[in-house]
Amino acid sequence: AKLYSTAPSKRTGGNMGVVYRGTRPEPVDRIIFSTKVNTLTDVISLDEKYAFFYITSHKPKRYREYKSVKSQVRTAVKAEKIEELEEKFAKGLRRKAKVKIYKKVVRNPMETEEDKLAAVVNKREIWKSDVIARNQSQIRMAQVDLSDSETFEGLLNAIIDENLKLEYAERNKYFLYDGYTIKMRENIHALMENGLYQRIVIEGVTADSQDINDYYNEHKEEYRVPETIRARELVVTSKEFAQELRQILVNDPQEFDTLAREHSIAPTKADGGKTGIIRRGMRSETFESNVFTLEVGEVSDIFSETDPTFTICLLMEHYPETYRTVEEMSRTIESGLLRQKRNKVATEFLDIIKEQADIEIFLEPAPEESSIEENK
Repeated sequence: AKLYSTAPSKRTGGNMGVVYRGTRPEPVDRIIFSTKVNTLTDVISLDEKYAFFYITSHKPKRYREYKSVKSQVRTAVKAEKIEELEEKFAKGLRRKAKVKIYKKVVRNPMETEEDKLAAVVNKREIWKSDVIARNQSQIRMAQVDLSDSETFEGLLNAIIDENLKLEYAERNKYFLYDGYTIKMRENIHALMENGLYQRIVIEGVTADSQDINDYYNEHKEEYRVPETIRARELVVTSKEFAQELRQILVNDPQEFDTLAREHSIAPTKADGGKTGIIRRGMRSETFESNVFTLEVGEVSDIFSETDPTFTICLLMEHYPETYRTVEEMSRTIESGLLRQKRNKVATEFLDIIKEQADIEIFLEPAPEESSIEENK
């Protein structure tokens, strides 16, 4: 299977793991569940491919004992009852409430960008922007397509139910006991903050190509790619032996791998002397002056980095110093600029609304030292 199979199970020698009836194509299902254990199946055709299987074990359909699933059953029953009660409670609130949904908005929610009133719940207005904000406040995987009228209406109804529950909790002062209302207020507050941030900061800030080019030119050194090489090295402790080896390598550089594995004392010996990527500044000046100046494919002179060793190198690749282009860095720069601008806009907006607001802070003045002494 590892040699010839084209199935995903190739890497594990064809091991399919546990296979449940009904989870594989019908021809596979039929043949593997009708074959005895430790037996090869016949060859079958599957979408212009051919397959056969070896059955290693087979467990018939069975039921787990109640004791082993008791806690799961209890949890499932409790969840069903809670869901049933919540649904009944929501329907009861709806019957007593004055709810008006504007069907024209619901039928074509994304027809225009204009914000429109989507519903009124006991005089509380819910706008199209509220539904959009709620959707955007969810994690990306949970966000839905609001251009679909049914999806939009579903999320709108969820918001309506939340409003009715909040109103009911406030009316009965449940927040005095368990904090449900307080938690819901926090969620609504967070939702409004997200919507405000989206409108004022996200939508109000852009970074055009000129901004990106200007930033790139001002910070070009940050995008410098240093000079790098790939080489092979062979290190021995005898200069005479190094000279013999160098002569062989000058005549036939292809021998470097073999000779490095046989004679080198460097850690790179096991890989035929391959050094991997070396940036200028990573090795000694002696190494750089002898290796970075070579032509690709050229064997270096013998040099000594540390006494008493003698090194020979073969330059395999050479990449001169360069800079990453503005096109390569465009997205990274744009993200950074937007983050900077948004932070600035958010701070300035907060300062403005603080200036416009009527804020009074009531703090008791710190007691004076003399009064403390008197009390003593």
